[in-house]
Amino acid sequence: MMVKLFLRLILCLAWSFLPINAALAKPPNIVLILADDLGFTDTAPYGSEIATPSISSLADEGLVFTNYHTAASCAPTRSMLLTGVDSHRNGVPNIPEAIPPAQAEHENYKGTLNHNVVTVATLLRDAGYHTYMTGKWHLGMTPDLLPIRRGFERTVTMADTGADNWEKKPYLPLYQKANWFADGKEIDLPDDFYSSKYYIDKAIEFIDSNRKDGKPFFSYISFQAVHIPVQAPAEFTEKYMGTYDEGWTALREKRLENAKAKKIVPPWTEMVAMPTTKDWESLSDSEKRYESKKMAVYAGMVDAMDHHIGRLITYLKDNDLYDNTVFIFTSDNGAEGSDAFDGPAWQTLFLKLWQKSKRYNRDYETLGTRGSYINMGPSFASAASSPLAGYKFTAWEGGMRVPLILSGTGITEKGKITHAFAYVTDIASTILEIAGVNPPQGRYQGREVEPMIGKSLLSLARGEADRVYGEEETIGYEMAGNAALFQGDYKIVKNRGSAGDNQWRLFNIVDDPGETRDLKADMPGRFTAMMEAYRRYAAENNVVPVPDDFDQIKQVRQYSTRTQIKAHAPFFLAGVLILAGLFIIRRFRKSHLESGLRKTVFITGCSSGIGKEAAQFFQKKGWNVAATMRSPEKAGDLVHFENIKVFQLDVLDTDSIKKAVHASIDHFGRIDVLVNNAGYGLVGPFETASQEKIDRQFGTNVFGVFNVTRELLPHFRKNKNGTIINISSVITSLNFPCYSLYASTKHAIEGFSYSLWYELKQLNIKVKVVLPAGVATDFHGASMDFSDSKGIPAYGDYAGNVSRKVDFIATKTASKPLTAAKTIFKAATADNFKIRYPVGINARGILLQKKLYPFEMLQKAIGFIIRG
Repeated sequence: MMVKLFLRLILCLAWSFLPINAALAKPPNIVLILADDLGFTDTAPYGSEIATPSISSLADEGLVFTNYHTAASCAPTRSMLLTGVDSHRNGVPNIPEAIPPAQAEHENYKGTLNHNVVTVATLLRDAGYHTYMTGKWHLGMTPDLLPIRRGFERTVTMADTGADNWEKKPYLPLYQKANWFADGKEIDLPDDFYSSKYYIDKAIEFIDSNRKDGKPFFSYISFQAVHIPVQAPAEFTEKYMGTYDEGWTALREKRLENAKAKKIVPPWTEMVAMPTTKDWESLSDSEKRYESKKMAVYAGMVDAMDHHIGRLITYLKDNDLYDNTVFIFTSDNGAEGSDAFDGPAWQTLFLKLWQKSKRYNRDYETLGTRGSYINMGPSFASAASSPLAGYKFTAWEGGMRVPLILSGTGITEKGKITHAFAYVTDIASTILEIAGVNPPQGRYQGREVEPMIGKSLLSLARGEADRVYGEEETIGYEMAGNAALFQGDYKIVKNRGSAGDNQWRLFNIVDDPGETRDLKADMPGRFTAMMEAYRRYAAENNVVPVPDDFDQIKQVRQYSTRTQIKAHAPFFLAGVLILAGLFIIRRFRKSHLESGLRKTVFITGCSSGIGKEAAQFFQKKGWNVAATMRSPEKAGDLVHFENIKVFQLDVLDTDSIKKAVHASIDHFGRIDVLVNNAGYGLVGPFETASQEKIDRQFGTNVFGVFNVTRELLPHFRKNKNGTIINISSVITSLNFPCYSLYASTKHAIEGFSYSLWYELKQLNIKVKVVLPAGVATDFHGASMDFSDSKGIPAYGDYAGNVSRKVDFIATKTASKPLTAAKTIFKAATADNFKIRYPVGINARGILLQKKLYPFEMLQKAIGFIIRG
């Protein structure tokens, strides 16, 4: 009897203490670490060669997810990560900089986190947690949208898509400045700033400031690594120098084998050859060296991030906080595969000029350090995504499937892997279950809010379940017209633009993570059912289709342009007013010219081509035209035009020059403009050219110009006015083999013109150079000669082959003769001393390439064209 009574007493005492023990059980701390643009296999637990011991230690102490998905861009992912609500319902279906006007009209397409959602930070703060954020935000930068107003107690944040990692400056013309805030107020950065170090410094500072009060904390650390610009301290980059000398394809294959060995993907996994990946072997040795170091900087940036994560882990251990902390490590989307510099020169010129104004450089020796600006580009991004297809912005697995590690206290599945499907909206629900906080169900603190749709992943981490989504449950996704729907082990996907063909496909992404086998034809029933499920998703979540011509990169460029115009409005307005004034002055001068005395132009080589077209154009503009040519019988219909007078002139005959000049002055009274247009081209290996043909080449193109100009100069001096226009060629900027003699005459004419410009400017005589590229005339026929290489078998038909290739290119890219005539007229009527006038977009493009690209690169391109 006494024994039973004693046992009851013990049981009652134990029962009475249970509530106290439960109350004393401290909720765990939670650290959410988000990398930026980190590829699927960029860390050691997933098969990377990059040393990430801190992340590896978290994997050893937790569960590694192989089938976790996010949005394919940063802001939509971050919005879902913190709210558990689909991005089309929380206001961030795309980054705001890429939303076209047709979508921006809709309330749910603002690109900033709206107020009908509640963040996990708010819920945890209200449940007694300290809440801290350090890092990139990009969900709005007005005071009511900054993280300090969205549930975070202490914050240091960068509010943009990205920024420099070494100093406070923007990384793209999207912004006038890098927008940094601390607790809602703008701040400057310390002198020793490096983003990954700074974020961990501030995270430790925030945690330590309240460490002794016993309350748990939620620390959200959102790195800039490895978003562009890719930058890393030299000591981290140095560790990987030479590692990537074999190139991107070899790295992609090695990562696949490593991922198989670690059971991240099935042993039978295959992968596609991504069309944006270049041929490594086509690069020169210097290009390979440069690309290899770029990837070494990228690896160093990952390594540096891991190093600073290790500093946080050490701090927590040293202060007895580690054992009661849960870590969530992941990325916001797949690897960044775009390259702003991989495009036509005219598209990249503005960016290069802007970067120069911001003191950025791309020098090999300083890659990754302060002032350096690089991004990985699509080829190495294919390796970072290995073995997946696609990368950031696309709905392929490479854009959406990223690392996820759940580690720390309460996680029993330590050092294990799960292939269960998981989605970014699950993170908020997981955090709340870890903290023992209930998610809001439609209302919170008296206001309506969107319910969280994600599922907690703790059952997987505790070994209580094999999957959290049933075979029939679906998860829909859309961003910028790229779309997907997941169901069980399957996925339907559509990609627009250069990333795809706008066609829906079906894949088993568990069995075939590389998306190599489209099952649409094999499983029509499943495909149809999943398509219907996607249509329901789009309707229920107010998905607004993108315009047919939408291009995300183009939209971002337009946003950049508007930003720069708005920021420099006074300068742009002044420019518009100046241009308007010049236009009015030009119109006035034109009307004055047409109503007063006619001017006269003297043109050589008018029997065909540019000369003939120019004669007709000047005549239409009301000018008198002295149209000269070696054989006047070839004048054709020029003799029928009013105000055109044909004169015989052979530039190799000084007597004919004198006669033509004086006859023109006698007929028209004066000459105002000289156009030295007559030309002759000699093609062939220099060694094969006869002295007679060399003499003719220089006699026509050089000495003929000298003689005609010298004959007219006294007339121009007497009139105290005149314009000399010499027709040169862009061949002076882009040299071809077998054109050595022709090119040398054009170089001579440009040198002559530039020096003459100085000596005649003081006499009010203008000298101008017109630079055609290909013009659709018969120059390559009637005015072209070939030196015979048959006497030297080593050359074979080399000259003929070169000429045919150049003729083909000139024909395909040729400007119209009228374009050349208009350019000559512009040079003749411009009341300034500007000297160079390229003809058409092809000539302007060549001259721009000459400025932007080194000689070796241009000559390689020429060599490729000739060989091809």
